[in-house]
Amino acid sequence: LATGSDDNTVRLWSLPDGQPLGAPLRFKQLVTDAQLSPDGRWLTVVVGDEYYDKGGAEVWDVRTRRRVRTLARPDRDHSGVLRFSPDGKLLAMGYRRGISQVWSTETWKPVTRPLAADAGAIGQAAISPDDRTLATGSQEGTVRLWDIETEEAVGAALPGLPAIEVMPFFSADGTHLIASYENGRAYHWDIRPESLARHACQVAGRRLTRAEWAEFLPGRPYEPAC
Repeated sequence: LATGSDDNTVRLWSLPDGQPLGAPLRFKQLVTDAQLSPDGRWLTVVVGDEYYDKGGAEVWDVRTRRRVRTLARPDRDHSGVLRFSPDGKLLAMGYRRGISQVWSTETWKPVTRPLAADAGAIGQAAISPDDRTLATGSQEGTVRLWDIETEEAVGAALPGLPAIEVMPFFSADGTHLIASYENGRAYHWDIRPESLARHACQVAGRRLTRAEWAEFLPGRPYEPAC
């Protein structure tokens, strides 16, 4: 277990006995986020000032207790959150200016461009179990899905509660998403493509006409979902 404290330290604990593992790691700035990789090898730490600014993201080797990497920031933006994928191969980074990015934990280099979509800070992020989809949650209540391979948004933002910070979580099989809001409410989304197509058909009540298809999906064969 890793815990970050506002006394500028990160402590490591053994489980289940709850005993401290060595002396705490001490930082010159406030620790705003700390997380262990799924295999327990890496520790990520986000530090900043009292305004959650002017800091950076660091990667530590748990076994040697040494910092191995300071991750660069797009346009000098401050990272607000770091989240490992379930298999530990990828790392999602959310920034204070509404930008997100996915990094490789093998090379510690970005595998996507900076993904800019929200005016509010990215407060939470999650990667699907198959490493194909990134979900970001902003302090403005917006949840967005991104295709990691194509680096493109998957549709529009999921409707939710405006101006309330939201945390996205994937189900273990990656077919559903939980959007948990700071006020205690949560939405459960079925994000399977066939389910989204079925829902769209229920809302529309009909299929796209050939004229509509040609207007919105030019160059693609006529294959309406409904």
